[in-house]
Amino acid sequence: MRYPILSIALGLSMMASAQTISFENRDYKELGVYDTWEASPFRTGQLKGNYAVAANPNKCEANPSARVLAVQRSRYGSNTFGVRIELNEPFELTPTEKYVHLQVNRPYSGRVMVVGLGKRTDRPAQPTDVEQFWAMTTTNIAADSWQAVTLPIKGAGGIEIHSLVVVPDCESPHAYTTDAICYIDHILVSDNAENPYISSQPSDHDANASTHDTKYCLVSNTNRNGEVTLPDGAQLMNYEHSTHKTLLVKVRPEAGFTHDGVVVHYGLATNRHEVHIPARKVKHNGLLKLPRRYMLGDVEIEGVFVEIK
Repeated sequence: MRYPILSIALGLSMMASAQTISFENRDYKELGVYDTWEASPFRTGQLKGNYAVAANPNKCEANPSARVLAVQRSRYGSNTFGVRIELNEPFELTPTEKYVHLQVNRPYSGRVMVVGLGKRTDRPAQPTDVEQFWAMTTTNIAADSWQAVTLPIKGAGGIEIHSLVVVPDCESPHAYTTDAICYIDHILVSDNAENPYISSQPSDHDANASTHDTKYCLVSNTNRNGEVTLPDGAQLMNYEHSTHKTLLVKVRPEAGFTHDGVVVHYGLATNRHEVHIPARKVKHNGLLKLPRRYMLGDVEIEGVFVEIK
């Protein structure tokens, strides 16, 4: 379902140790769009992004708000193109985890990402728009309904976050033929891991979890500046694969990037593991055979993509 973009307004307020963005009052410095891809037409000035605060297209028990933030997800941006919200007051990124809670309503299922832009306090000359953290859901959220998202964030300390970039559609746009409108609401940065916006609507992952058992694992691609796919280019989005069976994938950097192998996160919820497979294991055609021992539980394949200098 597609909805039109309406008028502009955004609210940001401080609540004790939490910081909230309600989109009901104009309490922010600036709104805009952002793409982590440095050659993006949205960073070179070739294109301008469409964003606005609009009437809630789906007022319901999960989200009864009158106004929400809308952003046009452009097929010309990278998989990390999103809407940028510059905060009135920065918050510190510390070694102790904080949590970004928000609600997202998008026309198709997929993953959501939040990027923190800011600066180190021990570098006075550093601009306030340096990427300081990236946090992304590891499973898809459902489409055409308000879904609650919680993302843990942390840093080394002494880091001020001045802007949040919400990427409501963190997937490669190479197959898109049209743009789409995504909606965002109720952004909350707090020390509490419990999401106050949890609804009763199940996510894609919840639905899949009830139908697959230990005979199968769910494999997803979780990347920036490239992607990891099946050899034929098919997307890895909760791809059902036999447990403890090798999986052949293809590492595909975006233009201007190369790779340094992949990181595989795998295992059951109570026993997660992480391993880096170096670039030398990837063939010249990008093919990589993932060992059977990594095919267990929820498997997330993160390509380590680096810019070609």
